[in-house]
Amino acid sequence: MNKVTFHLATRKDLDILMRYMEEFHNFDHAEPFDAVPARLAMEKVITDKTVGRVWLINQGGESVGYLVITISYRLEYRGNYAFLDELYIRADKRRQGIGTATLAYLKAS
Repeated sequence: MNKVTFHLATRKDLDILMRYMEEFHNFDHAEPFDAVPARLAMEKVITDKTVGRVWLINQGGESVGYLVITISYRLEYRGNYAFLDELYIRADKRRQGIGTATLAYLKAS
């Protein structure tokens, strides 16, 4: 397996993120994908670090998926916590250890 790498997404990555987001939505939801509010929501997480972070997942120099962590507050934890909101790997790249590598990256971060 080629090395899996990650980079924090920026506005420049929105087009590829939207393609992946739509693929993920079509796999996981019955209702139609609504690109306008989805793009606004993704842009919010990319640009506002108090909301969360988005990473593109890369393997062998190509983008293969994305990861979204959102940040919230819980009384139980007496502070902020991170939630794995979305993890998407392209269908043709699944079952190659990319998801496992992504979770290991998160754990180490």
